[in-house]
Amino acid sequence: MKIIVLVKSCPETSESEVRVTSDGKDIIKERLVYTINEADNYALEAALVLKEKYGGEITLITFGDKKSEEVLRLGFAKGADLGIRIEPEREIIDPLTISQIFFSVIKNLPFDLILTGVTSGDYSYGIVGTALARFLNLPLATLVKKIEKENNHLLIERELEGGLIEKRKIKLPCLLTIQTGIYPLRYASILGIKKALAKEIKLIKLSELGGELKEKILLKEYFLPKKERETIFIHGNNEEEIAENLIKILKEKNFL
Repeated sequence: MKIIVLVKSCPETSESEVRVTSDGKDIIKERLVYTINEADNYALEAALVLKEKYGGEITLITFGDKKSEEVLRLGFAKGADLGIRIEPEREIIDPLTISQIFFSVIKNLPFDLILTGVTSGDYSYGIVGTALARFLNLPLATLVKKIEKENNHLLIERELEGGLIEKRKIKLPCLLTIQTGIYPLRYASILGIKKALAKEIKLIKLSELGGELKEKILLKEYFLPKKERETIFIHGNNEEEIAENLIKILKEKNFL
């Protein structure tokens, strides 16, 4: 079974402060911690489970700069076999355009199954997997939380609203977007990490793909939302002191 998994490097904004450049055209990336997109990590895990059950080969593909190779090496350390990095050469945020770029690469590759995360942690469009299935003319299932193989079909379960579960039988080749939590995530072993460092990553430059990219979504500006609310903790040794401090704060804020 040949499985392709799309993975993305995303900033871990909970661990560092997000700052915007003075012109508002980018975020300052130097102090940001980047890691594999959470949903893509579960897509990778689903691929690893399928490989263990049914055999096969896992190819990881990412669209990003040199730093994004770290997510490919993480995948190698866990058990992925091949890695491809598409060099952007310029920033592209339009998910349909990114889907076209993946299509230009994947249409020339052998595969039985394509897995993506259900959405990304940065822009959260949740479109790339769905659009890619359309470009490749593949059967599609989204929000998948269980996968089994039966001959040339997959038996899958999808998570719907209200706790409902939908069961489907879908013919291979196909594309699935994977729900977070489908399987417990594994850790990479020390030996796996060492082997991953020696793995070769195939580089494809955007200019090598040919064709004209017509982006429908262009970046206008990044900005941090204005602070509209403030939380103030009122301290005091007793109820009277707390009440006095509250009154003082209300007067300072011109509420009294």
